[in-house]
Amino acid sequence: MIKEVIVVEGRDDLIKVKQAVDADVIVTSGFGITEKTIERIREAQKRGSHNFYGS
Repeated sequence: MIKEVIVVEGRDDLIKVKQAVDADVIVTSGFGITEKTIERIREAQKRGSHNFYGS
């Protein structure tokens, strides 16, 4: 298991990451990001986080 949290933009990204690695993942939903998600990301930064955003 990867100890850092992976932050991705969408559901498809979540599926691909989960197929590749065992890790906790936060989905931001692009422009639909909520304050709750932002707070989860802040908490994840304490563990270390990797952010991946597609175009």
